[in-house]
Amino acid sequence: MERELRALELDPLCSAESAAHGRCEVRAGVAGAELALQLVYSDETDTIYVYVPALLVALPDAPSTPALLRRLAELNWELLLGKLEWNAASGEVRLSTVLNTDSNFDRRAFRSVVRNLARLAERLGPELRRISAPAPSAPAVRVPPAPPAAR
Repeated sequence: MERELRALELDPLCSAESAAHGRCEVRAGVAGAELALQLVYSDETDTIYVYVPALLVALPDAPSTPALLRRLAELNWELLLGKLEWNAASGEVRLSTVLNTDSNFDRRAFRSVVRNLARLAERLGPELRRISAPAPSAPAVRVPPAPPAAR
């Protein structure tokens, strides 16, 4: 993973958690914001779990969360690569995908997944943040006093 991330001109921070598990983190500036990509490799399941952590936070009791969850479901129906996940306990919304490596490590597929997940996060992030932003409070309406009653 580390070699392929460097080939993409990314500067990964990688570590081996065990003989069968590894992890890399990549931080990159995307559209004026910093984007984090996490990659977790498991030799036991022959998979690489690639995700963008905390794309946004949507607390369960926030007024905008039902609309956001509806939009996440719509997007999940449309997405060809990846899925949007919501953790009800923390409110974290992630964008993720799993790359299977059971038969071999396909470098082109790996690079495509990393590039496309980053682009997808860049494209979807602003829309999802807009939906989850608190609605602006309406300005107070001043009701003029009623005219004095005619006698």
